[in-house]
Amino acid sequence: MTKLCVQFSGFMVRIYQGDLTKVATGAIVNAANQAMIPGGGVDGAINQAAGPSLAPLQRSLGPLAVGQAVATPAFALPATKIIHTVGPQYDSRRPQLMAAQLQDCYQNSLRLANQLQLPALAFPAISTGVYHYPVAQTLPIIGAVLTDYQQQVGTVKQIDFVNYLATINQQYQNYFRQLGLPVQMLGD
Repeated sequence: MTKLCVQFSGFMVRIYQGDLTKVATGAIVNAANQAMIPGGGVDGAINQAAGPSLAPLQRSLGPLAVGQAVATPAFALPATKIIHTVGPQYDSRRPQLMAAQLQDCYQNSLRLANQLQLPALAFPAISTGVYHYPVAQTLPIIGAVLTDYQQQVGTVKQIDFVNYLATINQQYQNYFRQLGLPVQMLGD
């Protein structure tokens, strides 16, 4: 697997195609639903890989507002924690609200990881699956969150964007390459 590594001031971002449930990190981020009832997509994969203890705990934390983030143990996953956040269901008639809600997902997940004093965090492409947020529109929002994070870097020094689909991974890598930051490609 080839990773694009982008050096921000105080932290590293890595973008690669892979299975989020296999990432050994401080926390992986779960794209949950508001009811916090285990569903499909990333949420379903995380619940299946974490084992049966996650689902009842996840349910007990709902409902969760869009953009909010909460943490649970990772159970059978190689990560230490799971940070659950609820992404917006894309509505093209409300672009400013959608952007603000998606920004909250990334900011609140990153804030929580720092509060938990985790060294690293791995994100999926939040809201780009069944919630239909166009990937190209999510990238400047993510870029803005990371730019802001440079001003108050906490314990999280590595942020991974783990994309299950090659097409989404390519969009992420193309976006981050054009930011004018130091980049390098690394293999496993």
